Amino acid sequence: MSWLRQSVGFATLAFITMVLFIVLSNPYDMLIDTVEDESQEYIEQDTIDSSIAPFLNTLRMVFGLVFVLSMVGLVLGIFLKSHESEYEEYPEDYRRM
Repeated sequence: MSWLRQSVGFATLAFITMVLFIVLSNPYDMLIDTVEDESQEYIEQDTIDSSIAPFLNTLRMVFGLVFVLSMVGLVLGIFLKSHESEYEEYPEDYRRM
């Protein structure tokens, strides 16, 4: 496979990942904010005695990390694909062992 095709493929995947993050970020934040607002009503009514804000912050961080790690995976894929044609040569004596 040529380098040009690989580069275009990886750039396309990176673009799709970035667009998905931008598109899904606003509805996800709206959902998390709605859950936090509704939980505040239960806290004010003394139905529960603790805030769920730390849990929601963890969910926000996991949501962001999914996209960050997918971009890291793309970079790792580029690195591994660029070294695919390389191979190690061993001496003839080593193969007999």
